[in-house]
Amino acid sequence: MPHSKRLLRFAAAASAVLMVAIALLAAAVVYRARSGASPAGVASDAPAGALPRCTVERSGPVAFSGLASRDVLHVSIEGDPCWQGALHLRVEADDGAVLYRYDAPFKPHVARPWNDPRLDDAAADFAEQVLANASIAGTTAELPPWADAAVYYGEHHDGIQVDRAGYEALRRVQQPILWHATGAETWRSVVYDPVAHEARVILAGGS
Repeated sequence: MPHSKRLLRFAAAASAVLMVAIALLAAAVVYRARSGASPAGVASDAPAGALPRCTVERSGPVAFSGLASRDVLHVSIEGDPCWQGALHLRVEADDGAVLYRYDAPFKPHVARPWNDPRLDDAAADFAEQVLANASIAGTTAELPPWADAAVYYGEHHDGIQVDRAGYEALRRVQQPILWHATGAETWRSVVYDPVAHEARVILAGGS
């Protein structure tokens, strides 16, 4: 009888360990699904064509280097499958010179599951929203006064990315502000510095 009791205790302990392992595995899968990450092995095991491909090319005019400039904003998203695609954003002057570029994985920019069968539609919508919102933030002359970083972020949900001298110098000129997303809930504001002749990320924020 004591031997049987030991076997029962061992079986109960093994069962408890197995249940904990299953619970941890399930929690990991739920976390990955909510975060948009792909579970290990799923992408390689998925049948061909099961997940959408992204082939997005959009472009439109944007006054980036100056209020009267004729720059062009290009947005492209390419990937097969779409959730593994890359986002490329660039602003070109009328002579073809690249004034600003941003390259990053596409998926973090939209709040959609990695295996959403309409992720390609979301990619197209995202590109069109980037074009529609270009320079919608106004000009640097409309920026709020400089403040302590914590105070500024608390009031505007933006972190200042330049020093005070640079910030105040840009406030004195009317340069367009290009706003674009860097994630599902993060963004940046970019300004073309007419003195340094280069694009500068002046603000970056999130909610």
